[in-house]
Amino acid sequence: PQPAPPASEPTRSPASSAIMALARVRTLVMLVVLAVAVQDSRCVASSPTALSVPSHYGSHMVLRRDVPALLWGLDVPGSTVTVSYRSSTLQGSAAATTGRWQVTLPAAPATLVPVNISMSSTSGGSLVLTDVLIGDVYVCSGQSNMELWVGATANGTAEVASSGDHGDRLRVVQVSTDASFPKTTAPQDTTIMNVPWSRSSPASVPKFSAACYYFGVEQITRRSGIPVGMIASSWGGTEVEAWMDPTSLAKCNESRGSTVSPAATMASSVIEIDPGLAYLGSKGVGVMPHSSLYYSMITPLTTLSITGWLWYQGESNADNPTLYECTFPALISQWRELWAMQTKGSTSTEAPFLFVQLSSWPSGDTGVIATQRHAQMAALGLPAVGMAVAADIGDPASAFHPIHPPWKQEVARRLALSAESLVHANATVPVAGPAVAGITMASGGIIRVSFDQDLMLLPLYGSAGIDPVVGFDNGFDVYHSTSDTDAGPVPLTPPPTLLGIDPSDPKTALLNASASSQTPTLVLYGWHDYPTMPIQNGHGQPAIPFVAVIHAGERQSAQVAQRAVAASAASASQRPRLLDGRRPRGQTGPQVAAVALDSWDKSWGDYHYGYGGPGNNVCASATIFCVGIRITFDQPITSVPLYGDAHPAYRGFANGFEVGTKNTFVPVAVTGIHGAVVQLNVTYASAGTPTVVRYAAGTFPTHPLANSQGDFVAPFVHAL
Repeated sequence: PQPAPPASEPTRSPASSAIMALARVRTLVMLVVLAVAVQDSRCVASSPTALSVPSHYGSHMVLRRDVPALLWGLDVPGSTVTVSYRSSTLQGSAAATTGRWQVTLPAAPATLVPVNISMSSTSGGSLVLTDVLIGDVYVCSGQSNMELWVGATANGTAEVASSGDHGDRLRVVQVSTDASFPKTTAPQDTTIMNVPWSRSSPASVPKFSAACYYFGVEQITRRSGIPVGMIASSWGGTEVEAWMDPTSLAKCNESRGSTVSPAATMASSVIEIDPGLAYLGSKGVGVMPHSSLYYSMITPLTTLSITGWLWYQGESNADNPTLYECTFPALISQWRELWAMQTKGSTSTEAPFLFVQLSSWPSGDTGVIATQRHAQMAALGLPAVGMAVAADIGDPASAFHPIHPPWKQEVARRLALSAESLVHANATVPVAGPAVAGITMASGGIIRVSFDQDLMLLPLYGSAGIDPVVGFDNGFDVYHSTSDTDAGPVPLTPPPTLLGIDPSDPKTALLNASASSQTPTLVLYGWHDYPTMPIQNGHGQPAIPFVAVIHAGERQSAQVAQRAVAASAASASQRPRLLDGRRPRGQTGPQVAAVALDSWDKSWGDYHYGYGGPGNNVCASATIFCVGIRITFDQPITSVPLYGDAHPAYRGFANGFEVGTKNTFVPVAVTGIHGAVVQLNVTYASAGTPTVVRYAAGTFPTHPLANSQGDFVAPFVHAL
């Protein structure tokens, strides 16, 4: 049987640790005792002896368009550095004590024509940065969902192979996760890169941040005339405190009553290696010293004028969502202020900040991840902040733990939609998906859920609202008490059905609660580990999860909602619930006609579900076997857009297919759908040779396949 993939997002609370323990194997490798005082690197111990620039400048880099750009470096003290850039000649003097010099490059429009930046010094040194473009520049930061490599994502092998197609317009640079960084106790001017400024290529992309890279691809695809530079600086398993300055953190600790002592954390820290992060090359995760990564991985970048930031973090702070409601917005505000100061206003104090609302987390529907998603939304109170919802694209069978959705392409697409609004001022694209505006009761037990945008309903429930889902999970949880008691609100029985979108009001979804004698008062949407989220706008941006009171439309506290979910968890198994909310509609759908073993589909790559990582040819192992399965149906099939129209193959998602023996089954990858044929890839250990393949036959099956008329593929179990 398949080994369980390891977890890679630690939390500090006993409850969270207990939840994740089943998926986590940690090895304690060191106790790092930090020095009380570390010399500030800005005080140069010895005078520089040659002309140089820090590592965040380099050939193949991208300078931000339409604003001046700061360029600095070191040289022999007292020397004069002459810089030639486009039609300008500039001079800077190396300071007598530090040897630091700087010039301000004049603003220039976006161009795909490379330019050189030439430097010469009276000390005799010279440097040339070649192949420099002018366009948009983004900094990507966070924990392992941002750090996850391109080569480790769904379809990663093919994505890496095609990365060279973007090299003329897309450039990348990545900060290392160096073992010295947790020891940093003062702001640094320079940092260490594990990917220097490079053209996008199979040489630079495989171990580059996937969410960061795919966002860059989205940008150059949408606007081919604007080059893009993507700067990745992330570390898996880290808490937000590691990325914050001490002053902002202290204010949040004081205002939210935190008992965590930054000084104590800086003095010593237990650093643990997590096998789930081994593929990232991370040096350690756990309680990262507060502000250490802010000093070592963020402040060195702040002399670069940038367009905005991408942020994917929060799992490691799920034990204290109340504090996160302060720390996350505080980080955004402080980063903006610092960048504006360091670049002399070339980076705005309201530059766009785009973040990903957390995906799925198998916590037994205790409300841990849902409450943290709610806490992240505190940042939406700041100007020019965009959010990409990702709760609907979690993968229970992810190779690197369910908390890491492998389809980072879809995450990047949603971030790019926010950028359309905030960066490119495209008024036709909302900055985020539909947000709840109010909930009211209508006659006949109808609950009207109003949003701020026109809605679309994914085809999980039939069309035009005439085929409601009866008794199955439709994304909504309705309660008939909002009393703030330990017991929490009580689920409505039977649960309401989703009728669809109101034909007379495209901003309103209709729920039918007429079968219940109770009076509904509280509505939750998308409030599960793996929530059904059928509502979106016309751009494919999912509706934002919410907790709201009927009549007033006011959001209740996340704590009340968490108790509501916990109170209903025990009875969850007593009501029908499908992973994706679908039910067969009664028509005759495609039937399986034949099942045959086939060859492994190599376009998927050479790794899968816990067996190795990028570059590890597990199929050549003596104990691991890779085979394909070819399933033929009696009519052509298609996949409904449950996970996005752009990716119909559903590689890496819970796709309804499983293989195994009589009693033990594991998910597999769908690598292609060709007419009436579905191709699967299967990886298994020699001791667990699968004998059966099944579709939609589990306890909570997913049903993504249907014919062109929307008739679902019939569930089946077939011997191999």
